[in-house]
Amino acid sequence: MEAYEALARAYDQLITPQEREQWLRDVPQRLAEAGVTPPMRVLDLACGTGQLALCLAQAGYRVMGVDLSPQMLDQAAKNAQRQGVFLPLVQQDMRRLDLHHEVEAVLCVCDGLNYMTTPEDLRQALGSVCRVLRPGGLFLFDVSTREKLQAMDGEFYGEEEENVAYLWENRFDQASQCLTMDITFFFQVDAARDLFRRQRELHVQRGHSREELEAALTAAGFAVQTVEEAFTRHSPAPGCQRIQITARKR
Repeated sequence: MEAYEALARAYDQLITPQEREQWLRDVPQRLAEAGVTPPMRVLDLACGTGQLALCLAQAGYRVMGVDLSPQMLDQAAKNAQRQGVFLPLVQQDMRRLDLHHEVEAVLCVCDGLNYMTTPEDLRQALGSVCRVLRPGGLFLFDVSTREKLQAMDGEFYGEEEENVAYLWENRFDQASQCLTMDITFFFQVDAARDLFRRQRELHVQRGHSREELEAALTAAGFAVQTVEEAFTRHSPAPGCQRIQITARKR
């Protein structure tokens, strides 16, 4: 099963409000500080279920959401409809973006670039982002660090909610610097009889080093502005779990 084919159904339920609030609070603030203000055009890349895109659309930005997963886009469309917000959504591979117009900013939060599992994938994605940005445009993204993914090797955990449960197993490969996440979901299909359907999917993420990211950004045509521990204004400490980078198209 493709990544996010099953997870899309439970994504909004399983991410905690505290985690979601980090991005919904931090990203709009950073956009404003960078001079990207409504009604400028913003691309939310790997937009998932659209929570950040909807937040920005409600603030007056002209936002488009792009994701590779049709299931995640379907959930984003349902969220937009429930909130009465117009949100253009497009299924595209971030390595081959094709937009009708340039944008003032591209966002890619919560591990989107970790799904680029080779240095060549990363190079293509950053080049693609650069092409859709106007000159001087902003690229803001965050990734799970290599140290975080390495530390997850061998971890096994699970969680049970009212109508969904999952078992999650992790394996890290040193040669590729990739973490494979083997997730088995159990979705309730008949509450009266307490019946659940089992679905399994694999997620693979690569831990890009800070040096790799900065070199790839420079090669793609960006000037790196800041590299910080995510949701802080501090330089990444040894062993930090997530880094946040801002760059400008040269």
